[in-house]
Amino acid sequence: MAAIKIQVEKVTEDVEIGSLSYTLDLSDEKIEEQLAFYDKFKDKTDKYEGVDLATVDAATRKEILADRKQTVTEMLDVLLGEGEFERVYNEVGRSIVVTSNVIVQLTDIMKNRITQINENSKAYYTGE
Repeated sequence: MAAIKIQVEKVTEDVEIGSLSYTLDLSDEKIEEQLAFYDKFKDKTDKYEGVDLATVDAATRKEILADRKQTVTEMLDVLLGEGEFERVYNEVGRSIVVTSNVIVQLTDIMKNRITQINENSKAYYTGE
């Protein structure tokens, strides 16, 4: 008797950032870790929204930029693996703004993939 094959959704998503290739891990543990850290990232981003770096003093500007870079570094380490910040940062032209946008796109990919998996499961069971 032949075995019944069960279709299984993959729990990874392949992405390219410029010439760099990565595989996002969408396992339950990684999703929880990534989304929890994304909330922290978003809070930090919101904290500095509306701050005009051209109008703050040099010490404050340096502190804000260092804080942003540290947060972006930590987020990319969570999403892509330890130490990947420098590679991505160099790939996008050494811009924290562009690197932050990469993070937003990566989390959107992750959220969209989760939604797709959930919709496929619902459709299978409900026939919709």
